[in-house]
Amino acid sequence: VSVGAVSSYTFENVTQDHTIHASFVIKTYTITATAGANGTITPSGEAVVEHGQSQQFTITPDKGYRISDVLVNGVSVGAVSSYTFENVTQDHTIHASFVIRTYTITATASSGGSIIPSGEIVVKHGSEKAFSITPNTGFDIQDVLVNGTSQGPVESYVFSEVVQNHYIHALFARQPATLIIRDAVVSADDEVSITVGARNIYETVGMTLVIELDPTFFEKAQQYVVKFLSPLEEAEPVVVWSNKIPEETYVIDLSFGLKNSVQILDEIDILRLTIRTKEVSGSTALSFSQYLTTTNVVVETAVLDGSYKEIEPLLLTNGVITIQ
Repeated sequence: VSVGAVSSYTFENVTQDHTIHASFVIKTYTITATAGANGTITPSGEAVVEHGQSQQFTITPDKGYRISDVLVNGVSVGAVSSYTFENVTQDHTIHASFVIRTYTITATASSGGSIIPSGEIVVKHGSEKAFSITPNTGFDIQDVLVNGTSQGPVESYVFSEVVQNHYIHALFARQPATLIIRDAVVSADDEVSITVGARNIYETVGMTLVIELDPTFFEKAQQYVVKFLSPLEEAEPVVVWSNKIPEETYVIDLSFGLKNSVQILDEIDILRLTIRTKEVSGSTALSFSQYLTTTNVVVETAVLDGSYKEIEPLLLTNGVITIQ
């Protein structure tokens, strides 16, 4: 007859023979394994382990997540992917927690513009992140590099379904200095006024404009009337007529320095040049108008601060000279 799992038993007032038999089983312990959302621990629940034995647990995050921490008996053992209880002699607990994976997008820009957002941007797994690229005044977007690959001069870029680190770099280039030759205006006293505009000229202290004239329609002169407009007028221009041009050619070589440096970003008219015309077929104005879009006024060379930039012949009508 069982008297239970007692550790002692006493026969009292013995008056006959008796028997006593003890049986034994190995001790077992319970390891309770749990996991938070977005991952699993295997085995899970209550695992029974015999005395002195070992028990291993495997921790696996869901896709897009990583192990945040593993607590053994309430104490962190770090973000381990497996844990083994060895020589078990008591009950234990193990709990795994998980967090979504994050990645870093490093966004940088050269001088001359900005990228927003910039710096190291943390992005969650599978999400998207948009960037906008904006040049400063006087600059253009030259290129946008994503992980080293050119995307062209785009104004925005979106990383979709991010699953790794990325980097994006925006490059900007200064817009070229530009002189604009306006349409000529013919006055009643056989004179033509040519207006020159400019934009994206940075801190210049001098300029040269060389215009070749068709002798059929224009009078050759030693000097021509130049009207400087703001902001050149405020910079106190000093005109120098160059002697480099041979006498037999019809060329105006207008060079001038500035007592004060000038910066021109937005397009604005800077000077007006007056040239006397010849009478052709009894009507100077008609003749000029007739040949205005052919060969009568051609821009040969434009110079900024003494640095010559050769260009293709350009007709006077709304031509744009670009000086790199």
